[in-house]
Formats: sequence, structure tokens, C-alpha cells
Amino acid sequence: MLGITPSITMSERERSTLKLAAGFTLYWLVCLRLDAQSTAITQAFIGLTTWTFLAVVLRFSPWKERIQVVTIIGVATFFECLFSLIWGAYEYRLGNLPIYVPAGHGLFYYTALRLAEVSFLRRHSRLIVLCVFLGSTALLARNLGSAPLSEISDMLGLVTWIMFIPFILRERFALLYAVSFAMTMALEFYGTSLGVWTWAPILPWLRLSAANPPACIGAGYCILDAITRWLAPRAHGVLRRKLSAV
Repeated sequence: MLGITPSITMSERERSTLKLAAGFTLYWLVCLRLDAQSTAITQAFIGLTTWTFLAVVLRFSPWKERIQVVTIIGVATFFECLFSLIWGAYEYRLGNLPIYVPAGHGLFYYTALRLAEVSFLRRHSRLIVLCVFLGSTALLARNLGSAPLSEISDMLGLVTWIMFIPFILRERFALLYAVSFAMTMALEFYGTSLGVWTWAPILPWLRLSAANPPACIGAGYCILDAITRWLAPRAHGVLRRKLSAV
């Protein structure tokens, strides 16, 4: 019995991870509901609390994780501006980019990153990955089955499902991608149901049909994760060289 106890005992970091996940979930459940009927001033206050939440969380994290969070904030903000403000694929309720969104991306990524390290989830990673993939397929089938065969009502959902396949098949990071996908879809369904943001039924320029939300848009966050994992070590290396040169 003594030999197996360490493998099943939850570490202090894992306990803090679960507290972080619970706190983050409760936070966005409340904040998005508040934002659904907020003024610009109230939305700015929500943004302030989100950035404060992120600062508190990162205070106790190692530099390697902080660099990743800062990187995802920059990458995600770029794509938010591109897809929402410029392209018009989706639009926030007040027609802006709420200031809580960049910080929210940082909290979202950090929570997913920490959850993917939890030993219980890692032990069952193959089952989790399979369930997430089957769930994404079921969401796509539901959206495609809601329209006549002659009309694909969620082409963006189909495209993003195809994009999701290579991520979920990458065994090394499959759990992180599965967790990110599941969290994204939960956030998408909740946010769009409240009207905090709305997807365009026909995407400008590409003329792709899209559900609200698209069935597998969580694949988009997997792309953000992949870009961050590629950029963050390089940013960390540049920062170390600059600091050592001072």
C-alpha cells in the first residue's frame, strides 16, 4: 500500500489547479452574464477585475508559464481584432473588443495548461481525447442534420472539425488540445446563448455558412495553443539574452 500511495495522492499544485479551474469557471459564468446587459462602463469594470484576477494568478506561477500566458494574450488579441473587428466573423454585443477578452484568453490558456498536467486526467488521457473527439463529431452531426441535405448550414463547423483532427491525433499534446477544445465549446455555447457575442450566419469574404456557435470552433483555440507553444520558448530565449546583456 505504501508503494502506491504517492501515485494516487494529489499534489499541492494539483489542488491549486482544481481551485483555479473552479474559480475561473465561476468567474466567467458570472462575468459573461453581467456583460450580457452591461453598459460600456460596467464592461470596463469587468475588464479591470479580469486583469486583476490574471495578475494574482500569475504572481505564483513560474516564468516559463508567464511567458506562455503573455504570448497567448498577444496572439489571441491579434486574431480577435482580425476575425471580429476586421473580418466580422463574429461581433461582440457593443461592437467592440471588450478589454476583459485579452486577459480572459490568458486565464483560459493558463487554466487549460494546468488542467492538462493533472495526474488523474493524464492517466485517462486517451479516454478523454476519444470522448472529446466523439463529442465534436456529435456536435457537427447535429448542426449538419438540422438543415436540408442540399444546404450545409454550418460549413465553418465542418471546416474546423477537419482542422481539429490533426491536433487530437498528436499524442504528445492531445490532452491539452482536448481540454482547450472542451473549454472553448462550453464558453462558446454560454456566451452566444447570452448574446455576449454572435457569429455571422454567412462569413464575409469566404461566404461560409456558420452556426451560432460553429460546431467545432474550439479547433481555433487549438491553433492558438500551437502558435503559443512555438512562440513562447523563442520569446523566453530572447528575453533571457536581453537580461543577461544588461
